[in-house]
Amino acid sequence: IVDERTREYIATQYLGPVAASLQPQISIDNKNKLQILFMVQQHYFCHTTIDPDGKVAKRSYYSDLDGASRPNLIMTKDGARIAGGEFFDPAKPPPSKGTGIRKVSERPKGL
Repeated sequence: IVDERTREYIATQYLGPVAASLQPQISIDNKNKLQILFMVQQHYFCHTTIDPDGKVAKRSYYSDLDGASRPNLIMTKDGARIAGGEFFDPAKPPPSKGTGIRKVSERPKGL
């Protein structure tokens, strides 16, 4: 964050790895909080809210539904929201796809 009048750096915040293929979406909401949406990995985006004092207030992740609906940062009178995409919890384990091996009790009749 740079002071426009003096051109001095006020704060620097590490956002994480930013993919250079898409520009981050950056805006300041009505509560003077910095809102940033950026790509962290192919098909995954991070929405970060930074307080005026430079501390991260909130961080959430979204996926772009296999390229069908990319998340976008939308500013409303109530603040920022994400349109498109789907909320993604990186702490949640991935869905089980099964092992592909059937149990003996599941064999077809006649075998």
